[in-house]
Amino acid sequence: MIQRLTRRHTLGLLASSLVSARAQAAGNLLTNLPAYPATEAVKIIVPFAAGAGTDAMGRLMAQKLGEMMNASFVVENRTGASG
Repeated sequence: MIQRLTRRHTLGLLASSLVSARAQAAGNLLTNLPAYPATEAVKIIVPFAAGAGTDAMGRLMAQKLGEMMNASFVVENRTGASG
């Protein structure tokens, strides 16, 4: 006996095929991304003046992140960037 496709079954098949096509397209995009961090240094912006406690903490974080990720991190102090 052959069953007819109902509207619910047709929409379910359409939705599942769209989801799988979307997932495949996203997978293709992710495989073509360059490695992070790229060849340039990653900036860490500290919104306070140099020499403060936040500057010291930012530099410690940059050093540890550089060791963990084998990349260069630069701390940039921008006074007034917090407001």
